[in-house]
Amino acid sequence: MDTQARSSAVSTAIEIAVNLLLIFVILYWCLKILSPFIGLIIWAAIIAIALYKPFLKLQAMLGGKKKLALALFTVIGLAFVIVPSWLFIGSIVESGQEIATALESGEFDIEPPNESVKDWPLVGEKVYAQWSSAASNFEGWLETNHE
Repeated sequence: MDTQARSSAVSTAIEIAVNLLLIFVILYWCLKILSPFIGLIIWAAIIAIALYKPFLKLQAMLGGKKKLALALFTVIGLAFVIVPSWLFIGSIVESGQEIATALESGEFDIEPPNESVKDWPLVGEKVYAQWSSAASNFEGWLETNHE
């Protein structure tokens, strides 16, 4: 009877050890999958905590209607993202059109670089040389660097 109890205890210990090992393996895999997103998850938690009180105030202003407050808060949040993105994209498109028009009319002019560009770490000398070359002879610079 004593050996049977030991055998049962050993098999229970092995079963617990295997289950714990599987749990740790699954946790490790989850961590590996989530590791690129940990910074985003932390920022999401910070933003959620910071916006909780304003959300409660908005909900109270709407008479305790949680779904309406959620919808309105979502629309406001999306507006904070979409409006600047829309303005930025519009600015890029407008600048691209102006550059294309200037290139077609031959009025495209590149100002020479400031001397402080040479002091930029790692790339300063190369950027200064290319920028100077493009500023002095843009068409020639395009031909030599387009190959």
